[in-house]
Amino acid sequence: MTPIELQIKWNLSNTELAIAIRKTEETIKAYKVRKSARSHRNPPQSTILLCELLDKEWEAAGTAQIRLVAA
Repeated sequence: MTPIELQIKWNLSNTELAIAIRKTEETIKAYKVRKSARSHRNPPQSTILLCELLDKEWEAAGTAQIRLVAA
């Protein structure tokens, strides 16, 4: 599952998605632009796997649970 598929499925804002997958909002926007644009980025496999894990966790919980962890 790509980050954008996760965002659509769980109705997340760019900010919420960025927090959930530990990316910047600029990176999220770069995933969303058309593939021919210079700023387009493909999500790495590790991000795709994280999205799949989050989806499974949220399915089990019945809601998207985004946790903020201070370092």
